[in-house]
Amino acid sequence: MRADFYINDGLINKPNNADGLEIERNFDSDASKSAVSLSEVEFGVGDKSNSNDGAIAIQRHIDGGNSNDVGVFEGLPMHILLDDQKGNRYKIVDGYIDTSKSEVRCGRIKAPFVQKDGIDSLEEKLRGLSPAYLESIGKIGPGDYISCPYVIEKKQNALDIITAIVTIFVVTDKFKEQVTHIQSSIGRLASPFSVSEILALIARIIYMIALFITLIQLIKDLVNALVQPVKYHSVMRVVDTIKVCLSHLGYGFSSTILEGGNYNQAVILAEKYNLKEDNTGDGILQAIPGFFKPDVNEQVGYYKHNFEKLLVGLKEDFNAKIVVVNGVVFFEKKDFVVKAPVFRVPPHEFWEDHKFNWQDIVSNYIFSYQTDLGDQHTIQEYKGTSVSVQTHPKNVRNTQFVLNYGLKDIKSQFALAKTKKELNFLEELILAFLDAISIVLNLLYSVINAVIRVINTLVRTINKIIKFLKKVGIRIKNPIKPIPELAKVDFGQLIEDRIGMLKMERDFVDVNKIFILPDNSNPRENKPPALNEAVFNARFIYENFHYFESPIPQNGWHGNQYKIRRFKDIPFCFNDDYNVRDNNNIFDVDGRVSTLETLKFNPYKQSAEGEYKVPYIYTTNFTETIIEDDGS
Repeated sequence: MRADFYINDGLINKPNNADGLEIERNFDSDASKSAVSLSEVEFGVGDKSNSNDGAIAIQRHIDGGNSNDVGVFEGLPMHILLDDQKGNRYKIVDGYIDTSKSEVRCGRIKAPFVQKDGIDSLEEKLRGLSPAYLESIGKIGPGDYISCPYVIEKKQNALDIITAIVTIFVVTDKFKEQVTHIQSSIGRLASPFSVSEILALIARIIYMIALFITLIQLIKDLVNALVQPVKYHSVMRVVDTIKVCLSHLGYGFSSTILEGGNYNQAVILAEKYNLKEDNTGDGILQAIPGFFKPDVNEQVGYYKHNFEKLLVGLKEDFNAKIVVVNGVVFFEKKDFVVKAPVFRVPPHEFWEDHKFNWQDIVSNYIFSYQTDLGDQHTIQEYKGTSVSVQTHPKNVRNTQFVLNYGLKDIKSQFALAKTKKELNFLEELILAFLDAISIVLNLLYSVINAVIRVINTLVRTINKIIKFLKKVGIRIKNPIKPIPELAKVDFGQLIEDRIGMLKMERDFVDVNKIFILPDNSNPRENKPPALNEAVFNARFIYENFHYFESPIPQNGWHGNQYKIRRFKDIPFCFNDDYNVRDNNNIFDVDGRVSTLETLKFNPYKQSAEGEYKVPYIYTTNFTETIIEDDGS
């Protein structure tokens, strides 16, 4: 058996420490792909005339940083080929030398090796990349954002309610007074050919129009002061955020969790601290902070932290496994299998030895979302935020000797979104007022418009007379202009369509929110569906994604009970290594599907040692109690 080392696809001399080469594959407990642990490779024989010396290639790569090449902060490609000297060659590792961590001493260079497509490598890349950077280079932009309407709903203030009642009374009384004036004006139309009477009436009508327009604006200001209007935050889909990141890093993405089913329309409302306060709207809107129009060009909607925090956080939320295969990142449930097992552990000296996975079984398993102290709704409507699963024995002889204990507490980085389900007392009061006043106003407008049409008929007659007089030499300046008719009043959108929208206590967002949101052609209709509170619910998340951690079989899963077995010095050739490096599903000695945890492969000895776990129910003396905290 011979190992050949290549840098940039060029054959180089073996590293100084090549004879002690061992390939250690550590499988993430949630992933099928191994992370290669290769002791630091050391190149260099102190002879710079040797062109095949790896140290020379590494130093040339490092020096390139000062000559318009990539330099030290880009890995140098390296792979190792095993040759059994029978015509079979196998690429045992493929990745790069991390030259940024290299040590140069006495003509020798020592540096760590990093596996390409390894989960550790991916997480390091994600840690150094943020959506803000991708936005700065144009890979994230307004086309990726969705306008999310929301309403501000604070604790009701008694003074606000009293102010509303008094104002409603005063405004209603004024409307009654104006009805009397309009009726009186109609009565004075008995002498339609009196020009002075017509001109006076026109002036009166113009005054009335101005007065009612003012009153309408006052009503709108009153409503907006007591119940703030609908505003908009920009958000971005979870799956789009992940895809644009991985695409930038050269990876594809696949997920039945985030691309299909319940969560394909999941969005993140990221932290918001700097809000517009110089609005150009009408009246009091100019003094209220926030975005009143659904313009994705006015604010960003991307996640504000690095991508590692996002992806690892989602992995914890959904208890998912992240697997990298052939440049594609898979984000899937725990029972996801990349491919069927091939390798089978041969009989060996220790094959019956085992231990139990006791450390994986805890008596208290908690999953919870965040609350936002800046948004009382996440606290007041606490149900669905946290779930606790207590696992305890069914039969007990001595409680002091009970051995299942421990806590696993998973805290999401996200808070839940709360939607407006009904109008509060103040809104009901204002809505009743608006409904009543709309009827009165529209009646008044009908009367005024009827008067306007009569006046405009007279105006056209007078203008014809003026035109006739002009022909006979009598010139009258400034013919009378017709009065435009008024449109009907509609206050409906001020209150009615708020039901179903995202509600918040204030405009600022301190804790990221995650929820389902459609993207409709009319952004005002972008409301979280009823499905949202069902699927973003701590108990639902546990029962659909975290049940894999339970020792009790459920949902077709065998339960989280395993025998841990080991093997040592078993025959293991490079074809065996090929079958397990991207797939830790194996067969045990008896042919049962098992999971490979660790593997140390010596390519020169063609042997291996490692540890694997076999599903095995070693106790049925467990029961579960699910406690859904309602915050009381």
